[in-house]
Amino acid sequence: MKRVVQQFRLGRLQVEAHPFFEWIDSERVPLEKRFIFSPVMIDFIMGFADMNKWFFHYPTPQNALERAINSHTEEDGTHSRLFYDNWYTLELDDVERWPAGQMLWWMFHSRETTTVRRFGMTILDLAVNNPDPKVRFALMEAIEICGDVFFSHTAPIAEAITRSTGARHEYYGWYHRHRETGHLHADESVFAEAELSFTQLRCAIRAAASVFDNFLRLLDDLLAYSQRAVTSPRQLAADLRSDYDAALAKPPAPGQLALHSATWDVPVASGQVELSQLLRRRVERLQRHPLMQWLREDTTRSAREKLQAFVAAWGIDIVSYKDFNELVLRYPEPGSNDERALNAWVDELASHAVLYLQDWVALDLDGVLGWNSGEVLAFYFLGAQTEPHRHHMSQVKAYAFRYKQPLVRYWLMKAQEAAGEPLFEATRAVAEAVEVSDGVVLDYWAGRHSLRHAPGGGAHELRALQCLALEPSEAERTIIREIIELVFDNMEVLYSETLRDAVSGTFLRTPGSLPPPRLSEIVLRARAEDHSQPLYDQVRRSAS
Repeated sequence: MKRVVQQFRLGRLQVEAHPFFEWIDSERVPLEKRFIFSPVMIDFIMGFADMNKWFFHYPTPQNALERAINSHTEEDGTHSRLFYDNWYTLELDDVERWPAGQMLWWMFHSRETTTVRRFGMTILDLAVNNPDPKVRFALMEAIEICGDVFFSHTAPIAEAITRSTGARHEYYGWYHRHRETGHLHADESVFAEAELSFTQLRCAIRAAASVFDNFLRLLDDLLAYSQRAVTSPRQLAADLRSDYDAALAKPPAPGQLALHSATWDVPVASGQVELSQLLRRRVERLQRHPLMQWLREDTTRSAREKLQAFVAAWGIDIVSYKDFNELVLRYPEPGSNDERALNAWVDELASHAVLYLQDWVALDLDGVLGWNSGEVLAFYFLGAQTEPHRHHMSQVKAYAFRYKQPLVRYWLMKAQEAAGEPLFEATRAVAEAVEVSDGVVLDYWAGRHSLRHAPGGGAHELRALQCLALEPSEAERTIIREIIELVFDNMEVLYSETLRDAVSGTFLRTPGSLPPPRLSEIVLRARAEDHSQPLYDQVRRSAS
């Protein structure tokens, strides 16, 4: 472990020397603009709770090392709530006034947030593929060291802002700083005394180095964005608006509609026949879900209201599906025809999310929901309605990170797509009715996803289908069965949640009740000057 500690020291020195910290400490930068970079950090900060809950945490800890890591995750998982509470006092100018649809685009599609989203996926990959607590400790300790350096600079600034304006900044301030010590919130002696094998040592050093390298790249982006936001805010706002408008523009040369019925007309290896049959059975079961009947037969709402009553709940799955494909499923250096075919299919699937954002505008969901930017953060990262969606995607990502062989990746992609088809079969008629009555275009909910593909769309999926000719090992068959059952079990839950939302009409009647509330000012005043005040910590933890 001493060798790993040397890596920690080197990483700390590199982070401390980054020019971002010279910028944030500079008296030339107005005090109220020091945290102007905050929107760039949303994905990592708000996703940190789920990262701790579903990737770092051991469901059934087996030893003192795993129990120590779990103890840390219980504290660290509360920090996303701090950022949400402080979002409204950060004075982020135009960003705070963005409507929900534009915030979704910013969080999951904007160029400015690409690096932080990639950083988050890298951490998840490292966590999944390093279940050994000695290695996972190195990964998490490196994150803590980055946080220790970062918050040592932000806390004095937050305190100065509080003295100047009275606005509290718990996330960037001393409350959080006292919990970012560069160490786990647990007894680290069990790790300090641990002996590492050569393989454990190599994995631990690589994990820590990856965290530091990626964090340095993130600091590059934070510095560049902050400088633009302070020196030329109007130009930055215009550029972001232009990027958003361009992203949502209709494709100039739409491709042809893919015919999914043709996807089964390929040779299937004997070892995959059972898997194909299982998938068919699960699709047919989903087709009988009561949600489909409601979409076809309910007459209490107009077609437009039917869609408005539930589609917002799917925002984090659908809009972030682009990253799932590009940052998780894509092979960075494809080494076979199968991997290249899957990459081409990945590109097509990644393009679908834009159609959802276009439909969002056509359905006027911004007007229906009336959410401000902070409520968008809370709903999609902390909300009860979105937790099943986030949990499902965390499980699917874990399989994708763990199993990189093309055949398993193919079935994971196919299961995900097939589990959505019954919903799109049912929404197609509803969306087409809205198009006729309102004169809008709803390509996503009408199931015209391949319109975002290049001309001849669907050919890449057909090429990927050649994976069905591969003879799987028994281990691969077991994994694929697990994936199919997991995806469809979870989708049944999501369909049931969707039906409940649709029937209740909450998104139509009281959408403001859906994002988790901020902690009241009464609770905030209960905090004593002593940052370890027990009541305050208890309230923070229960709220998260």
